[in-house]
Amino acid sequence: MQLVFKISLFITFYLGVTVNVSAAIVAPTDTTKSNQQIYYFISNRDADDGSFSMYKARTNQSGISSTIIKGNFEIKGYPHMRKAEISVYNISTDELVGVYKTNPTTGNYLVILIPNVKYEFVINSYGYAPIKKTVEIPAYASTNIIDDISKQKITLEIDEEPIKHSLNTWIVEEKEPTLFLLTVYDENLDKKERIELYESAVFDAEEPGRREIKELQFENIDEALKKQAELENKKPELAEKAFQKKDYKTAEQLYRELLAYDLNDALINYKMGVSTFHLEHNKLKALPFLQRALNGNNIPYDVHYYLGVIYHSWADFARAEIEFIKFKEKATSKELQTLNIERLLTFCNNGKIIVQEQYDMEIISKTTTNISKLNKVFPEEINKDNLLEKTAFFISPIDEKKKEQLWMFKTVQNEMIQTSYGLTESNGKDLFVNFLIGGDKWSIPKTLGEHINTPYNEGYTYVTPDGKTLYFASEGHNTMGGLDIFKSTRNEITEPWGKPVNMGYPINSPYDDFMFVPAENGEEAYFISNRRNVAENHDLYKIKMPKPPLTLTIIKGHFMTQDSIPDFEATITVYNTNNQEIAGIYNTNSNNGNYLMALIPGVKYEFNITTNFDYREHTAFVTIPFQNESFPLRQNIRLKKEGRFEILNVDNFFTQEEAENAPTYQLTKKDFDMPESDQSQHQHKSDNKIKVLSTEQKQLIKDAQQFYTNKQYLKAAQAFEKVAPLIDLTEKQAYMYGKSLFYISKEYEKILNYLELAATNKAIPYDVFYMLGKTNHLAYRFERAVVAYEKYKSLAPENELAEKDIDNEIVLSKFGKNIVNNPKPVEVLEKKSVKTDNFHTIYGSVKTNAKLLLAPDDMLSDTDKKEGFKPTMYLNENKTMIYFASYGDNKENGKDIYLMKKLPDNTWTTPVNIGEAINTLGDEDYPFLSTDGKTIYFSSTAHGSMGGYDVFKSSWDDKTNSWSTPVNLGAPINSPFDDLFYVEER
Repeated sequence: MQLVFKISLFITFYLGVTVNVSAAIVAPTDTTKSNQQIYYFISNRDADDGSFSMYKARTNQSGISSTIIKGNFEIKGYPHMRKAEISVYNISTDELVGVYKTNPTTGNYLVILIPNVKYEFVINSYGYAPIKKTVEIPAYASTNIIDDISKQKITLEIDEEPIKHSLNTWIVEEKEPTLFLLTVYDENLDKKERIELYESAVFDAEEPGRREIKELQFENIDEALKKQAELENKKPELAEKAFQKKDYKTAEQLYRELLAYDLNDALINYKMGVSTFHLEHNKLKALPFLQRALNGNNIPYDVHYYLGVIYHSWADFARAEIEFIKFKEKATSKELQTLNIERLLTFCNNGKIIVQEQYDMEIISKTTTNISKLNKVFPEEINKDNLLEKTAFFISPIDEKKKEQLWMFKTVQNEMIQTSYGLTESNGKDLFVNFLIGGDKWSIPKTLGEHINTPYNEGYTYVTPDGKTLYFASEGHNTMGGLDIFKSTRNEITEPWGKPVNMGYPINSPYDDFMFVPAENGEEAYFISNRRNVAENHDLYKIKMPKPPLTLTIIKGHFMTQDSIPDFEATITVYNTNNQEIAGIYNTNSNNGNYLMALIPGVKYEFNITTNFDYREHTAFVTIPFQNESFPLRQNIRLKKEGRFEILNVDNFFTQEEAENAPTYQLTKKDFDMPESDQSQHQHKSDNKIKVLSTEQKQLIKDAQQFYTNKQYLKAAQAFEKVAPLIDLTEKQAYMYGKSLFYISKEYEKILNYLELAATNKAIPYDVFYMLGKTNHLAYRFERAVVAYEKYKSLAPENELAEKDIDNEIVLSKFGKNIVNNPKPVEVLEKKSVKTDNFHTIYGSVKTNAKLLLAPDDMLSDTDKKEGFKPTMYLNENKTMIYFASYGDNKENGKDIYLMKKLPDNTWTTPVNIGEAINTLGDEDYPFLSTDGKTIYFSSTAHGSMGGYDVFKSSWDDKTNSWSTPVNLGAPINSPFDDLFYVEER
């Protein structure tokens, strides 16, 4: 707590504003790690010539921490212009990490990032074109905030064209051993702007003109798209068939694709909404589609039933009532009876009254509970054996017939309040009382009366120790849906119970809420509910006793997207974070974007914002302040796209001065019916590039192209290198340069720069997308790699796809994305270069539990000898077992791992393949066993590798007498390159 307080003070002092810090900062800890496991592995990830390095490492038990970077932004010559917005993206996932605003007076800002990750900074300032810079937070970046803090400086020079800019970062080094570096970038190879090739609009499969790969051939053809066009034409038919079969998963996928062509098609929105309704536990996800369906003609009238159920489940009772009434006007009497519409309307009417007073219920804990063991779920100090399962004496003939688990509660005053169907079952389950009349004898049951019992079910009772307050659950009275919790009191224990009172929202919900038990301190309570439980289980809630509701605070807000033609329509679903209950569903005015909210002061709310199909759902958190004077708060919500990313800004004006001076937006949807007038924009041309080439430069270009044609890629790259910084290369020249670099260089950012430029021209050969996929993968940009591979897959012929094994490449990139973004904190203690021909000797000085030896010739198969493969074998400490890799009789299944055991007569068994759990159609090699022999480490090109060899481990299962499914050791031990020969130090 002390550390967090220091961070908050630091941020407030530095920026002049308080910002939320979500990244983890750890305090200095004891760095003694003598008892930590030391291990070794080999990798070629950071070698240009394909050589390998051996790493000596250990796992940092304190976990990965964050680095604080203190930055400053300025525009040279304009000291008053200090305002900028810095969006930071994780390069490997293209996901937004955060949006940081500079202090408009000082230009200061703070960024909190994770070491071992490469980020893209997008800087927006005063309407100039966004500036994009790549920044890698190296492994050695200090995470200790007590030491000096890393610094960053962003400078713009706007008096010249093009605008000059610089972004420099000075990283404070960690004093501990460094975390292992994941990436292989050169931080100086930053690009000014990223070509947005990876937007779906650009990567549309219907892109004519990509030809088969023939060097320097750029004619147009569209044959590759025929299959895709046929598939598109069949989508409506396939979707309808799936919908009619109630195959909602398939239907939802197809309807989502169809909506991309026409977002406002009412019938498709209806079927998309119904499919989503049946698929999603959170029915609210179906709401935008069903709402758009209302705009169409001849839409099935059950759309109103679905909308009513959604609104009711989220306690929006007024809207639910409207939809149920509309359904009632058109439905048949059988439908009304089957769906119990009159009862649903009663729930809505009750709910409208109850939620007028919303209590702020704070949840302390929530635990999944087995209600068949109801008497075991509450703390002993509360239950005290008072809650009992009914025994034979208390069970009526109807109870016996029902075979249902029923409960009873013994009060301190020796009353047994029980749930029973009684003798007639006419009113469902009712509450009865038996009195102790001596010894262990009980009176005959007596109903608690019409005040308590209804024609619906009652049960789950609890009586306070003084005997004067009864809590029970009922489906009757004024329930808002399902079982609600009610409270009844009496002045004396000899009196009948008074009229029950609904415990209110959000203790009660449209779901089943029951078994309310207050704690003895009077400040806490327990109850059980199945509200919005994904697995449809029940949860035990521990809460602070709700306080009387405060006067609600009014918020006047405005929403719009920042497109050329803005959208003012959105649905804002607001949750109270104290209890995760919905506080309201607010629809903005579709003409002007205005909305009005009423929320409890002092509560932190979660805003879920959904707008048109072009945007994803976005989330923001807003805390409503307490007010000394009553005035409406103001709020503006803005949503914009930047490339393929989306940025949400929520501006709160929560002081009276801010609210009175908050900016207002006067334009409405009608103002955008006509095309917008031309607006001046900053256009920054590359005026510093040469427009007329000299004779020498023309010759360089000519030479470079000729080298490329001759497939002399090194010479081609060297020639292009001399002229590329001086001129704007054409897309064709960029393709040649990028492809040359692809074959001879590991400067991945540079390769991407030219290949992305080339790919913007549809006449460029389609193998540009294969190279983009491969390069993005090696550059840890796995998300973009998948998109590029998919594009290549849509254009290349089948034989070429099979040759390059594109489906496997896509799988590797997807694995890479998952693995690299869950890195393990690994400290590298030593690193040294090694040669591939002496792997078996590099661990000679390492203390291990085994010998690592070069396999003798008589252990090699004929295929091994033919392929020139000489494996390194693992010989255990007792010299009784040998593990080694071999091609076996043929190489169709790649290299597998084999086992040989020593027999009593000192001979060895025939090599045995250790099984399909370990061995795949890929290559497995470099086995090593833990000291107890229960874990095997090995390298594989399959099993979920992120590319090349990855290191995996598997455990021996004594029950099945086999190895378990291998587990990838993850980043940073593994990378898109070859990572192998994992060995543990003894």
